Amino acid sequence: MRRCINCGIEKNESCFYENLNGCKECDNARRRKRYNKEKEHERYLKKKAKDPAKWKEQHRKQTERWRKRHPERALEKVRKYQKKRNKYYKPTEEEHARSLAYHRIWKTRNKEKVNAHRLVFIALRNGKMKKPLNCERCNKVTELLGHHKDYDKPYEVFWCCRECHGIIHRKKICH
Repeated sequence: MRRCINCGIEKNESCFYENLNGCKECDNARRRKRYNKEKEHERYLKKKAKDPAKWKEQHRKQTERWRKRHPERALEKVRKYQKKRNKYYKPTEEEHARSLAYHRIWKTRNKEKVNAHRLVFIALRNGKMKKPLNCERCNKVTELLGHHKDYDKPYEVFWCCRECHGIIHRKKICH
């Protein structure tokens, strides 16, 4: 006799699968539940694919109702999202200290990068160097980032937008 961990009933050994602690009845019920959940999800995706605009509007209304019923949980989700996006998020003292420690270590390991960044900042501030208005790669007018191809030549800076800078660092293109 063995006790099922799901229903708690003692049953004969033949009522159990070899490698499971739950009885066959409980395991079959679990599998049926999962199967039905998957089928329901498939139906949901088919409905969504038929009329995406209608689904989007229904989803928006449903989300709005949920936010009204659960304002605390909605605020918690917003805070989590903002923390993830690092937008309008004020870090805790512990997180701030950890970040400062990380940057301190990074600066000691990357002195040539820090020096190049500092020299460009000073040159921009003193007017010895001008930042262009548009990205040198895609010509988009936006906030620009300076990219150093060689840190031994700190005044040779490739000015690009955030998207192009990411592409350059992922080595998708050469400038």
